[in-house]
Amino acid sequence: MRLRTAAFLAMLLPCLLGGCVERSGSELDLSSATLLSRDKHGDLNKAVFSFEHGHRDEALAGNDWDVEFGNGGDGFNVTMATDDRSRIRDLGWMQWSGLDLATLPHLPAHPEPAREPQAKAFQGHIYMVHTKDENSDLHVLFRVEKLFPGDRAELSWAKVEAPGK
Repeated sequence: MRLRTAAFLAMLLPCLLGGCVERSGSELDLSSATLLSRDKHGDLNKAVFSFEHGHRDEALAGNDWDVEFGNGGDGFNVTMATDDRSRIRDLGWMQWSGLDLATLPHLPAHPEPAREPQAKAFQGHIYMVHTKDENSDLHVLFRVEKLFPGDRAELSWAKVEAPGK
């Protein structure tokens, strides 16, 4: 209960001080994707997705993946290549309509290529990804709309401006 109260106050305080810009997740241009568990289905091309290119077609994405599902349990990996500096953060359970883009946390990329820990998948949670490698640098939010443990995750997602811009 204290954590919820503290989180609410942390979101409310900037508004009380006059620095809150009213923007919500409902203004986002949402897309969808379904990722199949790599553990169960054994198919990398069905377990990965490129937010940069908006699909998982290897010919169009050029093997430039931003997220992978189900490689070592029900979780998301964002370290996809040796030059990857990507990060992921679970923002917790929320609806798109309740998301205030002005309160998104800063999520800097790793300063050097590094392996980011896997983020456990939870239905209804929104995740922020800062995907960064030699040819991309973007921020994405995705929500796990439906999670079928050990099988697949159905996502809604949108590109967003880097927090603080």
